[in-house]
Amino acid sequence: MEEHDKRFWRNMTFAQLRNRRVRVSAYGGDMILEFRLTPGIGHTLGARQYTVNGFDIGELFHEGHDGFMELTRQKAPVSIKLLPDEPEYKIIEDITGVQPGDVFVQTNGNKYPVQEITDDGHCLVLIDSNTYRINDDAFDHALRPAPARIPDRPGLWEDKSDGLYTVWKNGQELWIMQIRESDGRWMNGPALLIGKTGENVNDSTTKDLSSKAPFRFHDEEL
Repeated sequence: MEEHDKRFWRNMTFAQLRNRRVRVSAYGGDMILEFRLTPGIGHTLGARQYTVNGFDIGELFHEGHDGFMELTRQKAPVSIKLLPDEPEYKIIEDITGVQPGDVFVQTNGNKYPVQEITDDGHCLVLIDSNTYRINDDAFDHALRPAPARIPDRPGLWEDKSDGLYTVWKNGQELWIMQIRESDGRWMNGPALLIGKTGENVNDSTTKDLSSKAPFRFHDEEL
């Protein structure tokens, strides 16, 4: 692995690295921690709690003079790996509630995507590009990817890159408009219809916002 690959943070800004998950190996690999990077004082990122699993981590990165992140001096040598974003899942414990698109988790921990549910209620899963019926007694639970969070009430919202949006109601309709880009530049629009109260969201708006999700209510803790 090249040195610049190991130091991934030197190619990432505060907005790009904020809320990403990392795995930190410390003390020669004896201590391994996984957590989501949260903002600290100024443009710093680290663990929400100063002590994680007995290891003092606190601030991990700070913004350098060139705008990219730098590793803050630690009390012990650390190795850091950037983890891929993982969608949140709803756990399905009753096999009769499993649907196509869920992930079938066996009692031995193996995971397979569910392709189809047969007429008699059995799960057909994908294994090595082939579809197989899997025994019910192998079922431990299933995972259902949760939809990415998009604004669902009036107020100010931020997307995953710190873009700022205003959401308001007009009668029974909920609208959204971006007012600040992730780099801090202010903008105006366009306004998009999210949906009507008690009805499904607007499909075109959901598609437009999905790449910027998950959203969080302004100043809301993640």
